[in-house]
Amino acid sequence: MAGRFALAILIAALFTLPAALAVLGSLFPIGLWDVTDWTTNLFTPHWSNYRTLFQTIDGGRQLGNSLLVVIVGVPVSIITSSLAGFFIVNQPQPWRRWLVVFAIVTMLIPPSAVWLLRFQVFQRLGLLDTLFALIAPAFAGGNSLFVLVYFWAWSQIPTELFEAAKIDGAGFLTRWRRVAMPLVRPATAAVGLLAFMLFWGSFIEPLLFIYDPHKYTLPIGLQLLNQLDSTNRPLLLAGAVVAMAPPIALFAVAQRWFLHGSVIDEG
Repeated sequence: MAGRFALAILIAALFTLPAALAVLGSLFPIGLWDVTDWTTNLFTPHWSNYRTLFQTIDGGRQLGNSLLVVIVGVPVSIITSSLAGFFIVNQPQPWRRWLVVFAIVTMLIPPSAVWLLRFQVFQRLGLLDTLFALIAPAFAGGNSLFVLVYFWAWSQIPTELFEAAKIDGAGFLTRWRRVAMPLVRPATAAVGLLAFMLFWGSFIEPLLFIYDPHKYTLPIGLQLLNQLDSTNRPLLLAGAVVAMAPPIALFAVAQRWFLHGSVIDEG
């Protein structure tokens, strides 16, 4: 038992060490990066690096743009992907099998194959250079993987439960909202985290569809920072810490949902 606990601590330390070193390195004096200075600077942190970061690349505006994208994109992705997954679960065989195969096939399509088509669609609709161009994929389910996560979660639940709700007069949306969604909270937490990472870390889409510097998201800002001064490691690490803080905080909040199964399993 003690050996397993020690192994778990070791693995956790290996995963958290890079983040801890990034935080420590971001507190070095700007322009200074020398291993021999770690002991000295460990006790004299320069929190002003973060203020300099936001002043250098207009980080406050870029952080706000990224937050706006995920605040809208994540809930929409959860709604659309769960509706699609619930629709597939309610289909009889062999339609259900073919829809699952179709979802898997769409996952095999490389993102670069749809960039040109998406660009042309956004151009005709006048959506280029708007944040909606970054959120639009959420209205199509965000990702086929999200749909399959919900489909798998609901396929583990007895179909009699949904059929009983249907017999009681509940429509499709009512069964989805009041019966199905409360039973798959771990799946919703997983899809929410995956969607957050998809939108938060997106770099190519803002690069292709956004031209106004005031609408840049944080990944674009960090790339601009790297181009301005690629040798200023403390400032670059400060940007990395700002970028990884929201996903870590979100996981810390949502991780308890991963420790439990569905409501049926808990009962």
